[in-house]
Amino acid sequence: MECALAMEPTFACARRLDAADDLREFRQAFYLTPGRIYLDGNSLGLLSRPAEQSLLRVLEAWKTGGIDGWTQGDPAWFTLAETLAALTAPLLGADRSEIAVTNSTTVNLHQCLAT
Repeated sequence: MECALAMEPTFACARRLDAADDLREFRQAFYLTPGRIYLDGNSLGLLSRPAEQSLLRVLEAWKTGGIDGWTQGDPAWFTLAETLAALTAPLLGADRSEIAVTNSTTVNLHQCLAT
């Protein structure tokens, strides 16, 4: 039986919607605090297991490779902005040469003014 939260705002309705959600399997990828509902849309969000593994991999590469990460990293840190632009361009319907991946506007302005 389907329900609409606006029509039936109950835990039972929410559980039925969750059970039918095509994305429900992604829930297990995140570190969730039992008994806590996370609704903050203005943050990094909950830590996911894949993000944690990616960060640990990069930290290990930094620890063992040091400065060589700039040219020998996988991917090389020096060209990481271009690598990210190439991955982002298709999402925006743009050519990779039309995209620049940088810091936030706040960080960019601070770096410009501080320099």
